[in-house]
Amino acid sequence: MEAFVKLRLRAPLRDVTPLCFRFMNIPEGSAVDPKEMERKLHHAGRTLQLLGQGMVYHPEVFDFTCHSVARAKLMDPHTMAVVLYEAGRHGLRTKHYTDVIVPAAAELAPGMSLDDLRLSMRGL
Repeated sequence: MEAFVKLRLRAPLRDVTPLCFRFMNIPEGSAVDPKEMERKLHHAGRTLQLLGQGMVYHPEVFDFTCHSVARAKLMDPHTMAVVLYEAGRHGLRTKHYTDVIVPAAAELAPGMSLDDLRLSMRGL
């Protein structure tokens, strides 16, 4: 994905995203270890960052990261900052995702670095 972003190849980036999402997705009704979920959320945040740099919007990745407040609370502060920034990059199209994760982001704010706080505020 990083190579597609650096080469500004939007079509291949858009085509490879469902494959990446398949590795992140959780089968319906299955239980996932919280550590495994944190890892998946971290990868989803990185995927959102690469998609944003490539100017590609993929709603399924936002659906995964912003599914619920409980899932958002499993994010580390940097991942939360990236998700908020990328949601802000897409504007009103992702406002409903931002509304879901803002309470969890407020709880994580004291643990964020200054750069992460700036990134979060830019997204809001």
